[in-house]
Amino acid sequence: MYSNIEQIEIYEAKKYNDVYSVRRKIKVSGMYKNQDFEMMLGLLEIWKKEKSFWKLWSRQSIEIKP
Repeated sequence: MYSNIEQIEIYEAKKYNDVYSVRRKIKVSGMYKNQDFEMMLGLLEIWKKEKSFWKLWSRQSIEIKP
């Protein structure tokens, strides 16, 4: 369970017709199996426009190790 999500940086945003791809870095913290954790994640999100609304179509993340 996440207790905090902080956006650090958006380092790429590209538009292709009615689709946006966004790459960003976030810092998250929370609890997993009664253990506190904190990590940096690199995210790729694909947003698609449908009937004038933007919807999250896909999301992928990977841990960024120091």
